[in-house]
Amino acid sequence: MTKKELAETLKLIGEENRLYIICELLKNKRLNVTEISSKVDVSIATASHHLKALEKGGVLLSVKSGKEVYYSLADLEMMSELRDLICKNTKI
Repeated sequence: MTKKELAETLKLIGEENRLYIICELLKNKRLNVTEISSKVDVSIATASHHLKALEKGGVLLSVKSGKEVYYSLADLEMMSELRDLICKNTKI
């Protein structure tokens, strides 16, 4: 990952709800939008908006299973290294 790509990723994940989503995915590995909206305490529309942005930015992967789309972290190793920084001071 180049410095520019890293800066863009950090900018993308810097929004509060996105940090909460990442923390939940670090704990649960794979969740759908309904599960994420419940755990992060936002509407499904808000969760969906953030999930699409994170997926477009390469932070998340999605897999369709029946009618559900499940999200997971694209680079679990990098996010795991950032776990304390990202999740330590969140409400989750």
